[in-house]
Amino acid sequence: MFAALNLQSGAIGGHLRRQHRTQEFPHFLEPRDAAVPADLGVHLMLDHDATHKAPPIQRGLVKPPRFALPLTPTSASGLNVVERWFGELTTKKL
Repeated sequence: MFAALNLQSGAIGGHLRRQHRTQEFPHFLEPRDAAVPADLGVHLMLDHDATHKAPPIQRGLVKPPRFALPLTPTSASGLNVVERWFGELTTKKL
């Protein structure tokens, strides 16, 4: 599953696929890209999954400079709001 949290609205968006590979990641990004006005940038807080680090993904995200990819330390998953949301969901609901 790929997941996104819109910090402005609080909406969570997910993309569930049988496999979690580099090929599926662009399909997750497309509706998020379409939902944001073209004149605005998109900031993506990504975990350290290899899916996001593949060269085709990195080239596609930085050209044109629509997406900003802030770096988060590997040991600081608490900075990633979606990961914190999943942690709360796991602790309180599952």
